[in-house]
Order: sequence, then structure tokens, then C-alpha cells
Amino acid sequence: NWIIENNPIIAEDCFLGIRDYLASQITIYPNPAKDNITVTTTNRVKIKNIELYDFQGRTVMTPNDFFILNISSLQQGIYLLSITTDKGVLTQKVVKEAH
Repeated sequence: NWIIENNPIIAEDCFLGIRDYLASQITIYPNPAKDNITVTTTNRVKIKNIELYDFQGRTVMTPNDFFILNISSLQQGIYLLSITTDKGVLTQKVVKEAH
């Protein structure tokens, strides 16, 4: 016997995990970038810390300004941007282009 509800509950903001949620709340652009990377968030997430790592796992930047990262002095390559928020940690690959 099946029960059919006349008033189903529909949720618009469904996420499979914290990474999906954070990725929907944080924007990183441009990517790839030459000089600056901009990080924006919705008002639902507060950034606590940002670190940029090279692919050997070394920290290459821990900026004080969480919203504009000056990467002009870094070598061309692929980096990992780790953003710690009050809701969890988002790690995103970013590409530094040559000038």
C-alpha cells in the first residue's frame, strides 16, 4: 500500500555535503589568474583563514586580506587555495598564469 501525499515538501537548497555547500557560497575568480585572485562570499559564510599551497604541500601565502590575493610574485603553475570558514574548509585548485 502506497501513501500519496497531497502536499509534498520541496527543498530548493539541497547539498550532498559541506564541500557542495561551501562551493555554492564562495566564488573565486579569475581562474586562471595573472596578478590577483578575488574571493567573494555570501552572507551565510564567514572566512576565518586563507592559505595558498604549492603542489608540494608548502604554504606559499597566508594573506591578511581575505578578499583580494596578490599572486603576481608567484611562479606560473597550479596551486591549492584552502579557505577556512565558520562552516568548514573549501580547497580549490587555482592556476597562476605567466605575465
